[in-house]
This record gives sequence, structure tokens and C-alpha cells, in this order.
Amino acid sequence: MPVGLLDAQDVRRFRDDFLVAARPAGDEVVTDAARIDLIAEAEQLKSALCAVQAELAVDLDASVRSRDARQGVAPERQGRGVAAQVALARQESPHRGQVLLGLAKDLATDLGCTHQALREGRLNEFRAMVVARETGCLGREDRAVIDEEVCGTETIDGLGTGALTGEIRKRVQAADPSAVAAATPKPPKPAGSASALPPTRWSTSRPTQKM
Repeated sequence: MPVGLLDAQDVRRFRDDFLVAARPAGDEVVTDAARIDLIAEAEQLKSALCAVQAELAVDLDASVRSRDARQGVAPERQGRGVAAQVALARQESPHRGQVLLGLAKDLATDLGCTHQALREGRLNEFRAMVVARETGCLGREDRAVIDEEVCGTETIDGLGTGALTGEIRKRVQAADPSAVAAATPKPPKPAGSASALPPTRWSTSRPTQKM
């Protein structure tokens, strides 16, 4: 069944046509400038497709949760298995599927400018994940401000991954130092201290809630 104006067969045809057209035929002369331009456009296309994959993952999650609710599935169990389906579709591990679904939800709810930059090819998926990860300790309002200040402007243009990470961390620290401190991993406790002992079965009995 088509999604919007496309279905999977349309994408396959586009992929096959693109692969054929991207290679010169016979004695056709291709300049190095043309090769560089094609590399750049292909990179932007990859980012745009990652944005579409994120949108489809969010739609899939909402659809499955809605179906589960109609079938009387308990709220805490609704949507289970979506991350695994995303992982399978993207040929990733189940853990990576959870990460990608979490990123997709962040882009849909809190990081609209990052989402748009990914769609436009100004940001790749890995750097979008950097933005999501580094702002994850903030409240939604502070997160949205940094998203707009960095990814909604020309600030991200030309930034490498390291520079982007530094820019985001600087702004996160300024926005909420206490949130940064709370999210910073604590150094290990000295051997023999009570908090350094292995957890008991009571402390691990409740599963961690994941997106």
C-alpha cells in the first residue's frame, strides 16, 4: 500500500535508475567537478531519506500503539516491537532500532529545526543524533531553544561533528548547569563502600522504561 504518493516499488525503481545514471556510459566524459557535485547531492539525498525514515518510524509507532489500544493492550505494553521492526527494516541491531526510534520521536516532538535541517541535507543523521543526545538532559523548552538557535540558523553550516558537539554542550551548560551535572556520569565508588556493591534482586526487579 502506498505511503503518501510513494510505495516501496517506486523507491526501488528510483534507486535502480539512480545507480545506472550515476555511472558514465561508454566514452562519455565526466569532469571531476561533476563528480564532486554528484557526491554532494547524494550526501544530501541520504540525509533527506533518513528524515523520511524517521517520519515513517514515528507514524508506524503511532499506528501500532493505536491498534494495541483498540485491542485492549495495557498502556505500558502498547508499541512493543516497533523498535525491532524498525531495526529489521534498516538492517540494524535491536538496540540500534531503539536508538533510531528514540531519535525519530525527538525529531518529531522536540527538535523540529534539527528535523528540517536533516530533511534539507544540511545535517546528517549522525549529527542529528548528536544534537538529540547532547540536549537530552534538558527540559523541552530549553531543548527547543537550542534546537532553533543552532539548527534553525546558519550556525550548523560547515560545522564538523566535534565543533557541533562543542557548540551544543556550551549552550546546554549555559541553559541548565544543574541538568548537566545530574546527567554527568559519577566516578566509581571506592571498593567496599555500600554503593559499590552489586545491585540486589530488589533493585533490578523493575524493567527500565524505554521509548
